[in-house]
Amino acid sequence: MERFTERYITPLRSEPIRKHGFCIMAISCLMIEALESFWRGWPDTSTRGTSRDAFCSFFHRCLKQNSELGVFFKHADNFYKGVRCGILHQAETTNGWRIRRTGSIFNSETKTINATKFHYELEKCLQRYCDLLKNLNWDDKVWQNLRKKMKAIIEHCRPIDCKKRVLYFAYGSNMYTGRFLTRIACAKSVGIAYLENKKVVFNKASTDGSGKANLTDNPGDVTWGVLYEIDVRDLKVLDKIEGGYDRIRVRVLRSDGDPVKAVTYISTNLTSDPVAHDCYKELVLAGAREHNLPRDYIVYLERLPSRPRR
Repeated sequence: MERFTERYITPLRSEPIRKHGFCIMAISCLMIEALESFWRGWPDTSTRGTSRDAFCSFFHRCLKQNSELGVFFKHADNFYKGVRCGILHQAETTNGWRIRRTGSIFNSETKTINATKFHYELEKCLQRYCDLLKNLNWDDKVWQNLRKKMKAIIEHCRPIDCKKRVLYFAYGSNMYTGRFLTRIACAKSVGIAYLENKKVVFNKASTDGSGKANLTDNPGDVTWGVLYEIDVRDLKVLDKIEGGYDRIRVRVLRSDGDPVKAVTYISTNLTSDPVAHDCYKELVLAGAREHNLPRDYIVYLERLPSRPRR
């Protein structure tokens, strides 16, 4: 209770003039994922689809418990896309959602949320969860899941042994530090490097119909990228995130020519239409520019084909 109150409740109990509906909803979305992780016993919500599932199952439970937040159950998937992902990734709601601090908790016709009421109801959900734990036996499933989550939290808090760190060579959208840190929070950028006799193309088949960055053999060519130092335990997380890719060991050269061993990802699941979506290509370019990759290499990336997302 104290952990959630300190992080998600108390910061929004300040003077009203200092609060903003979007800030309230951003914190509320973080709280929902955290609370659902405890309820389900998930170590985290980084696995593809888990975050979306968290909102669907949370609102479904609210409906069964007669919480006012149950009104969002029929809109859970759209809420996830338009509110959670919109605010946290784009600093705005999408799909027609609106955030206010007056009126009913939810107007389904205008898709308007009263952020203040939403957050107060969320606090009630937290209290209901804590009360439930007090009344359940230690071996109940709810307690078992809480212990699974706490075990993961304790593991994440352990001091990282530098001997258990590994270098990861990113050459696609993960070059953009802001994106990669949302996936592997403890990652540390340690410079740039290049891989010899490889060329980047957007020919990895994606479920959205576009092509994603991939490596292909090309003697004499080089692929530049960013080196991240990550915990070796996070490789399992990265393996799940990089679905459709295979992890391989590579020898890359730092910008000063020193060779180092690293891991990276390639795919044999290829598309016959090697064209990326514009938004994905922009992430790749953002990372290349952020880390000051050679200008001629950035020009090469700029010339790779892309198209708007349909």
